Amino acid sequence: MRNDRPLQKLVVGVSDTASETAVEWVVDRLRTRPAEVTLVSAFDWDVTDWNEVDRALERVGRTIRAASPESIVHLGSVDAPAADAIAEATREAELLVIGSRRREHLASLTGATALRLAGQSRCATVIVPEAWSPAPKGLILVGVDDDSSDGAVELAAREAEATGARLELVRAWTAPLPAFDPLVWIADTEHALRVDNQEQLDAVVERAKAAHPTRHIAGLVREGLPSAALAARAGDADLVVLGTHRHGVVIGFLLGSTAQELLRNSTTPVCVVPEPAAG
Repeated sequence: MRNDRPLQKLVVGVSDTASETAVEWVVDRLRTRPAEVTLVSAFDWDVTDWNEVDRALERVGRTIRAASPESIVHLGSVDAPAADAIAEATREAELLVIGSRRREHLASLTGATALRLAGQSRCATVIVPEAWSPAPKGLILVGVDDDSSDGAVELAAREAEATGARLELVRAWTAPLPAFDPLVWIADTEHALRVDNQEQLDAVVERAKAAHPTRHIAGLVREGLPSAALAARAGDADLVVLGTHRHGVVIGFLLGSTAQELLRNSTTPVCVVPEPAAG
């Protein structure tokens, strides 16, 4: 039964092939969490007929209504470029869902273009790899850094509450090059860096537990690149959540290498969460 809370507002980019798995991910989600869904064209207008776009949106709409009768489905505008239409649709949305091909990087909502759109979106964006399949694992990962983690941790915790999944906060660190004697650096600096990163992660974990006391929340610190630390656990997770700044990407942690590596080598969806607007 539907509770008294308003339905979550989702926007889904619909195209010929890139979005098929993304739509499947949305349908799987809506079976237990009805939502208000807006379907927006993500077709390449240079090669796609308008009638084909209309038919595709209507077909996806019927699929969603059949799977989740309590959900509300809107067919979005199809007379604008994909990026513009989706950006406009996300002004009032809580979650954007788009697909990504692993190997193809066309001038549409795939590959790096999907990541750029996620970085510009006003709401959280889930990018679903084409090889994803519905096989719940009961784990949600969230990358933690110094500047962009609060919104990501909060969204990940809410997702964990909704699905009953465990929540794991992952912090990765890399050692800078030693400025002086390498032996002295190893003895005096590496241990201090490891301890400092562990303490910072512990503080985030404690805040998350205080805000969400019913969830199983754990922390994991790894030396190395964030992409490697998250990729090592992504295969056991249902979702990987990352945060980003309003003014740009977090260098070395988000839309540069980390998300691209995850989408290239993993079947796990990646959720990019923008930092809340100030004020």
